[in-house]
This record gives sequence, structure tokens and C-alpha cells, in this order.
Amino acid sequence: MAEGKESRAPIPARIHVLVAREKPFAVVIRRGPSKQVCTIGWNLRTDEFVIGQWLKGRIRERRCDLSPNGRFMIYLP
Repeated sequence: MAEGKESRAPIPARIHVLVAREKPFAVVIRRGPSKQVCTIGWNLRTDEFVIGQWLKGRIRERRCDLSPNGRFMIYLP
């Protein structure tokens, strides 16, 4: 390693969860590495996960929501 340079630990993935109000369903938003995002469907009744789509970009977790029945997700990139 070159002198004067610090080694930095990799930043772990960030996880955010949107829960539907009327059904036992949630969407997990996994952000990382870098500018990649994965959406994961989570059946809360059976504890089953279904991998959704990987996006090269960003979903702002504070600017998205899940419909009450869990069928639709709206987001602003």
C-alpha cells in the first residue's frame, strides 16, 4: 500500500422495507454496491422472498410507497 493512503472498509448494503397496510406483504429495497438497487418481494405470512429487479440507478426510499394491497409500488428515481 502506498504511503499516506488509508484503506477504507467497503460500505455495506443499505436495506429499507415498505409494508402493505391491508395484506401481509412487503417490498425490501436493497441498495448497494454503489449505484445498484434490488427490489425483493417478501410474503410476511410464509416468510418467502422473491427477487425482483436489479436497477442500475437509485430508488429514493423516502420518495416511494407501496399500495395498501401490496400489488403496486410507486417510486421516483
